[in-house]
Amino acid sequence: MPIPEGGIQVEVVRVIDISRCVNNPSRVDEFPSTRFEMGTYESNPDLLHVGYDGRVLFALTTIVRNEGFGDLYLYNMDVFQVQNRVNPIGGRCCYRDPEFSPDGSYFVFAFQDIALGSQSQLELYYVPFGTIGTGLSYTPIPLPEGFVFDQRESPQPVLRPVSTTP
Repeated sequence: MPIPEGGIQVEVVRVIDISRCVNNPSRVDEFPSTRFEMGTYESNPDLLHVGYDGRVLFALTTIVRNEGFGDLYLYNMDVFQVQNRVNPIGGRCCYRDPEFSPDGSYFVFAFQDIALGSQSQLELYYVPFGTIGTGLSYTPIPLPEGFVFDQRESPQPVLRPVSTTP
């Protein structure tokens, strides 16, 4: 949602309380805005994708390269704390389209290694969320041969609940 801040439009996540049917629901939280700082957000205050675990965790990225890849941030709305530059692939930038599994136990995201510059390939990762920040190494999802993303693409991976019916 774009809102004016210091004379410029910025995008924020605004969480409102919809537990009661009222004309003006109360605001529970609004971020990143004045809640926390995100690298390049000040110069490029766009939020292209926000992952949400359905409870209290949000995943956001800054915009550093290729129209949407940047550092990964995790925000816990329950305790109003952010984990800055989580960057689970060797601590390196750049991530896009982070999303949680429906039960919050897994995390999927796109990654391009900024150190490889124009030679970087877009990779998709599916990892147990609880392992992020432990230093564990991850392997990208194997894609069919010849399946290549354009460097500026937004793959927007999603996860669905496991079906128990055939």
